[in-house]
Amino acid sequence: MSFLNKEEFESMVEEITKMENVREEVILQSRSILRLSKQCIFALHRGDIDKATKLWEEMKKEVDRIKAFVEDNPNYTPPDSFNIALQEYVEATSYLHFLNEDKIPSKETLNVSTEAYLLGLMDLTGELVRKAVADSINHRKETVLKVRAFIEELYEWLLKFDWTHGQYRKKADMVRWNLNKIEDLLAGIETHHTQQHSERV
Repeated sequence: MSFLNKEEFESMVEEITKMENVREEVILQSRSILRLSKQCIFALHRGDIDKATKLWEEMKKEVDRIKAFVEDNPNYTPPDSFNIALQEYVEATSYLHFLNEDKIPSKETLNVSTEAYLLGLMDLTGELVRKAVADSINHRKETVLKVRAFIEELYEWLLKFDWTHGQYRKKADMVRWNLNKIEDLLAGIETHHTQQHSERV
């Protein structure tokens, strides 16, 4: 005597096994995207645009592959690592566009969720502050001004959202802190220029 449907359970075993295999594959590919994103951003900080572009192209292939993998398995819910990988992809891609084209790609262009897009842009502000600090040392004030303009614009939009999730509020506060840091940096540059002018006079 059996209380359960044998064929049904055999089918469920196959289904769960398939989903676990998909999950492991997605986790592995997500790690690859994270690694490539960090390498791309590091290359951008060093000013190696060619290497950063090659790393980005490799990362884009991984992102497209993982998206197709998930889309082919509609009953599968991706792990958090997948969403984090997409955030990193948004961050690295936006940084590359910011430096190369003076613009940020749209959410539609990147084909990512609203969550991945917003969180990725919030994280981007930290990298841009690092870039601005380095450029200010080399007296490239125009970069600092451009970074401030972007962070100001982003923060103005973030203020329009009614955040209820702690992660969003925390990262929005981080954007505000980064904006304050840029303002302080510009104030320091102005003070330095004023002192230099006074010494020449």
